[in-house]
Amino acid sequence: MDPHRRARVTRSVAGDSRWEVATRELPAGLQAHVRGLLGYSEATALPCLRREFPLPQVVVIIEFGPPIRVHDGDGKPSRYAGGFVAGLNDCWTETGHDGAQAGIQLNLTPIGARLLFGVALSELAGRVVHLDDLLPRAHRAWPSASPRCPTGMTVSTWSKVSSPRGSPRPASRSARSPGPAARSRPAPARSTSAASPASSATAAST
Repeated sequence: MDPHRRARVTRSVAGDSRWEVATRELPAGLQAHVRGLLGYSEATALPCLRREFPLPQVVVIIEFGPPIRVHDGDGKPSRYAGGFVAGLNDCWTETGHDGAQAGIQLNLTPIGARLLFGVALSELAGRVVHLDDLLPRAHRAWPSASPRCPTGMTVSTWSKVSSPRGSPRPASRSARSPGPAARSRPAPARSTSAASPASSATAAST
C-alpha cells in the first residue's frame, strides 16, 4: 500500500456529538477482496444505540477505544475488547456505545474473508467472533498495543495483513478456528459504517 496516497477525512458535528471517518483508495490488488476500509471515531453526549443492516460482506472491527456492545437476537449485549468479526447474515442487529468509539472497519467479500482468516464461511455465518480467535498469532496484539491509534492509521493497517503484492494472505495454521470454545455469540452481521451521518459535515485530505 502506497504510504503517500492521500486519505479523505470527513468530520461532522451535530450538537454535542461529533464523528470522524478516514478513507483511502484501495490498491488494485485488494479491490477484488475488500469492499471498504475506513478509520472512525465518534463521541456523543449520551449513550448511543443504532441498528445495523446486513450486506453481503464479512465485517472486521478493530477497536482502539472502549469496546462497543453488539446485541444478539434476544437483545442481550456482548463486548469484544480489541475487536470482532461479524459473519454473513440476513438479519439486522443493534450496536451501541456509552459515548465514545474509535477503530478501523474492514469490509471483506466472502472470498476475501476466507483467504484472510483461513476458515470456512460456514464457521462465521450468523456469528460474531472475537478478533483474537481468528487473527494469526503475530497480529493479535495490534489493538491492545495501540489503544489510541489515530484514524490516520487506516492506510497502514491493511498492509500488515496483506502480502507485498497486495493480495490477502491466508491465516497461518497457528490461527485458532472459531470452534465451540471461541468467544462468540450468534448475532447478525454488522454491516454499515461505524459512524452515522450527522447534519453537518466537512471533508479534508491528509
